[in-house]
Amino acid sequence: MRRGRAFLALVSLSLGCAHAPRPFTFIVQAPPTATYVSAQNALRKQGHVVIPDSPMGLVLPWQEVGRTTVVTSTRSGSLEPIIIWRRYTILVQPNGAGTTVTVSEEIETCPPDAPKVIPGTSISPCVHQPMISPEEQQGLDRLGSDLQRRLLRLP
Repeated sequence: MRRGRAFLALVSLSLGCAHAPRPFTFIVQAPPTATYVSAQNALRKQGHVVIPDSPMGLVLPWQEVGRTTVVTSTRSGSLEPIIIWRRYTILVQPNGAGTTVTVSEEIETCPPDAPKVIPGTSISPCVHQPMISPEEQQGLDRLGSDLQRRLLRLP
């Protein structure tokens, strides 16, 4: 029985199961404000649109990354495509003499043609997805690694 569980665990890992996103975190030996501005500039140089989100946070805009047809429409009763959206967030925080930079990923699924927030309310028809695929984790790690490399090269 013990070998059977170990085999199933190994198969699950090799197939690449979905998991909670693991943020990409690194430390830069520079003040937070300078790191924040440098991160913003580095991301823009890579071609990203960067949106200030909080005093020390940045977000990249939501991007459509896929569709799935697994939900029955309440309007027509037929299968309806659900749009999968992704965005990255960057948080810059003081850490002793340096700064901690954390790159995270958010995934949401939304009905087609739905607003992100229903007008006149704070209700969103979108659903936050707590799990990401190994490929999505690789994309998060790639963005974090690229940003780290660019920030560590700065004077």
